Amino acid sequence: MAVGVELWEIAYRWVGVGVAVLSLSGAIRSLCRVAPQVLLAGGSRDGLNGTTNTRRRRRARYLMYASATAALGLLVAPRITTSFPEVAAFFGGAAMLLVASLAGIASFLTGANSRSRTHTFVPSLSRLGIANVSRQPGRSLLTMGLIASATFLVTAIQAFYLDADAGGLSI
Repeated sequence: MAVGVELWEIAYRWVGVGVAVLSLSGAIRSLCRVAPQVLLAGGSRDGLNGTTNTRRRRRARYLMYASATAALGLLVAPRITTSFPEVAAFFGGAAMLLVASLAGIASFLTGANSRSRTHTFVPSLSRLGIANVSRQPGRSLLTMGLIASATFLVTAIQAFYLDADAGGLSI
Protein backbone atom coordinates (compact mmCIF):
# COMPACT_ATOMS: atom_id res chain seq x y z
CA MET A 1 0.00 0.00 0.00
CA ALA A 2 1.30 3.43 -0.91
CA VAL A 3 1.98 6.01 1.74
CA GLY A 4 -1.04 8.23 2.41
CA VAL A 5 -3.45 6.08 0.40
CA GLU A 6 -6.10 4.22 2.32
CA LEU A 7 -7.31 0.77 1.36
CA TRP A 8 -10.88 1.95 0.68
CA GLU A 9 -9.55 4.50 -1.87
CA ILE A 10 -7.87 1.74 -3.86
CA ALA A 11 -10.90 -0.55 -3.49
CA TYR A 12 -13.54 1.88 -4.75
CA ARG A 13 -11.40 2.87 -7.74
CA TRP A 14 -11.13 -0.76 -8.81
CA VAL A 15 -14.81 -1.35 -8.11
CA GLY A 16 -15.64 1.57 -10.40
CA VAL A 17 -13.43 0.19 -13.15
CA GLY A 18 -15.00 -3.25 -12.73
CA VAL A 19 -18.54 -1.87 -12.94
CA ALA A 20 -17.66 0.10 -16.08
CA VAL A 21 -16.12 -2.94 -17.78
CA LEU A 22 -19.10 -5.16 -16.89
CA SER A 23 -21.58 -2.55 -18.10
CA LEU A 24 -19.82 -2.05 -21.41
CA SER A 25 -19.36 -5.76 -22.04
CA GLY A 26 -23.03 -6.45 -21.30
CA ALA A 27 -24.19 -3.67 -23.60
CA ILE A 28 -21.91 -4.74 -26.43
CA ARG A 29 -22.87 -8.40 -26.02
CA SER A 30 -26.58 -7.63 -26.21
CA LEU A 31 -26.17 -5.33 -29.21
CA CYS A 32 -24.15 -7.93 -31.11
CA ARG A 33 -27.25 -10.15 -31.17
CA VAL A 34 -29.24 -7.58 -33.17
CA ALA A 35 -28.77 -7.24 -36.92
CA PRO A 36 -26.99 -4.04 -37.99
CA GLN A 37 -29.89 -3.11 -40.28
CA VAL A 38 -32.28 -3.19 -37.32
CA LEU A 39 -29.93 -1.01 -35.25
CA LEU A 40 -29.51 1.51 -38.08
CA ALA A 41 -33.29 1.67 -38.54
CA GLY A 42 -33.70 2.67 -34.89
CA GLY A 43 -34.59 -0.77 -33.60
CA SER A 44 -33.44 -2.17 -30.32
CA ARG A 45 -32.91 -5.43 -28.54
CA ASP A 46 -36.57 -5.67 -27.49
CA GLY A 47 -37.30 -8.47 -29.91
CA LEU A 48 -34.58 -10.79 -28.60
CA ASN A 49 -35.58 -14.23 -27.44
CA GLY A 50 -34.85 -15.07 -23.82
CA THR A 51 -35.11 -11.56 -22.42
CA THR A 52 -38.71 -10.91 -21.55
CA ASN A 53 -40.24 -7.93 -19.87
CA THR A 54 -40.73 -9.99 -16.73
CA ARG A 55 -37.01 -10.73 -16.45
CA ARG A 56 -36.10 -7.12 -17.18
CA ARG A 57 -38.56 -5.89 -14.60
CA ARG A 58 -37.22 -8.33 -12.00
CA ARG A 59 -33.62 -7.28 -12.71
CA ALA A 60 -34.59 -3.61 -12.47
CA ARG A 61 -36.25 -4.22 -9.10
CA TYR A 62 -33.22 -6.09 -7.76
CA LEU A 63 -30.97 -3.26 -8.93
CA MET A 64 -33.30 -0.73 -7.31
CA TYR A 65 -33.23 -2.53 -3.94
CA ALA A 66 -29.46 -3.11 -4.05
CA SER A 67 -28.74 0.52 -4.99
CA ALA A 68 -31.05 1.87 -2.29
CA THR A 69 -29.32 -0.36 0.28
CA ALA A 70 -25.89 0.77 -0.91
CA ALA A 71 -27.01 4.41 -0.75
CA LEU A 72 -28.23 3.95 2.80
CA GLY A 73 -24.92 2.32 3.74
CA LEU A 74 -22.89 5.10 2.14
CA LEU A 75 -24.91 7.84 3.78
CA VAL A 76 -24.70 6.22 7.23
CA ALA A 77 -21.01 5.19 7.00
CA PRO A 78 -19.52 8.58 8.06
CA ARG A 79 -21.69 8.51 11.19
CA ILE A 80 -20.38 5.07 12.18
CA THR A 81 -16.68 5.44 11.43
CA THR A 82 -14.49 8.52 11.23
CA SER A 83 -12.14 7.08 8.60
CA PHE A 84 -14.75 7.27 5.83
CA PRO A 85 -14.75 10.71 4.16
CA GLU A 86 -18.07 12.55 4.27
CA VAL A 87 -17.79 14.09 0.80
CA ALA A 88 -17.22 10.68 -0.84
CA ALA A 89 -20.16 9.26 1.10
CA PHE A 90 -22.36 12.18 0.07
CA PHE A 91 -21.62 11.90 -3.65
CA GLY A 92 -21.58 8.09 -3.61
CA GLY A 93 -24.90 7.94 -1.78
CA ALA A 94 -26.44 10.40 -4.21
CA ALA A 95 -25.20 8.37 -7.17
CA MET A 96 -26.69 5.20 -5.70
CA LEU A 97 -30.01 6.99 -5.07
CA LEU A 98 -29.99 8.10 -8.71
CA VAL A 99 -29.38 4.51 -9.85
CA ALA A 100 -32.16 3.27 -7.55
CA SER A 101 -34.66 5.81 -8.84
CA LEU A 102 -33.80 5.11 -12.49
CA ALA A 103 -34.09 1.37 -11.86
CA GLY A 104 -37.51 1.94 -10.27
CA ILE A 105 -38.64 3.93 -13.30
CA ALA A 106 -37.28 1.21 -15.60
CA SER A 107 -39.22 -1.39 -13.63
CA PHE A 108 -42.36 0.68 -14.03
CA LEU A 109 -41.81 1.14 -17.77
CA THR A 110 -41.14 -2.54 -18.47
CA GLY A 111 -44.18 -3.73 -16.53
CA ALA A 112 -47.19 -5.43 -18.00
CA ASN A 113 -49.18 -3.17 -20.32
CA SER A 114 -46.40 -0.57 -20.29
CA ARG A 115 -47.60 0.82 -23.61
CA SER A 116 -51.15 1.32 -22.34
CA ARG A 117 -50.35 3.53 -19.33
CA THR A 118 -52.55 6.30 -20.72
CA HIS A 119 -55.66 6.29 -18.57
CA THR A 120 -58.70 8.44 -19.18
CA PHE A 121 -58.42 10.29 -15.86
CA VAL A 122 -54.93 11.61 -16.69
CA PRO A 123 -54.84 15.01 -18.47
CA SER A 124 -53.93 14.91 -22.14
CA LEU A 125 -50.47 16.45 -21.78
CA SER A 126 -49.53 13.89 -19.13
CA ARG A 127 -50.90 11.09 -21.33
CA LEU A 128 -48.68 12.29 -24.16
CA GLY A 129 -45.64 12.31 -21.86
CA ILE A 130 -46.33 8.82 -20.49
CA ALA A 131 -46.88 7.46 -24.00
CA ASN A 132 -43.60 8.93 -25.26
CA VAL A 133 -41.63 7.67 -22.24
CA SER A 134 -43.05 4.17 -22.79
CA ARG A 135 -42.26 4.26 -26.52
CA GLN A 136 -38.48 4.63 -26.09
CA PRO A 137 -37.73 3.75 -22.44
CA GLY A 138 -33.96 3.58 -22.86
CA ARG A 139 -33.74 7.05 -24.34
CA SER A 140 -36.12 8.40 -21.70
CA LEU A 141 -34.09 6.88 -18.85
CA LEU A 142 -30.88 8.29 -20.31
CA THR A 143 -32.40 11.76 -20.51
CA MET A 144 -33.78 11.56 -16.96
CA GLY A 145 -30.42 10.38 -15.62
CA LEU A 146 -28.44 13.10 -17.39
CA ILE A 147 -30.74 15.89 -16.23
CA ALA A 148 -30.87 14.59 -12.65
CA SER A 149 -27.11 14.10 -12.35
CA ALA A 150 -26.31 17.50 -13.88
CA THR A 151 -28.78 19.22 -11.56
CA PHE A 152 -27.37 17.44 -8.52
CA LEU A 153 -23.75 18.19 -9.40
CA VAL A 154 -24.36 21.88 -10.05
CA THR A 155 -26.39 22.27 -6.85
CA ALA A 156 -24.02 20.25 -4.64
CA ILE A 157 -20.84 21.90 -5.87
CA GLN A 158 -22.38 25.35 -5.48
CA ALA A 159 -23.44 24.43 -1.94
CA PHE A 160 -19.88 23.38 -1.08
CA TYR A 161 -18.60 26.75 -2.25
CA LEU A 162 -20.84 28.63 0.17
CA ASP A 163 -19.24 29.81 3.35
CA ALA A 164 -20.33 27.88 6.44
CA ASP A 165 -20.98 31.16 8.26
CA ALA A 166 -23.30 32.35 5.49
CA GLY A 167 -25.57 29.32 5.80
CA GLY A 168 -23.68 26.87 3.62
CA LEU A 169 -22.98 23.26 4.36
CA SER A 170 -20.32 22.52 6.93
CA ILE A 171 -19.24 19.07 5.82
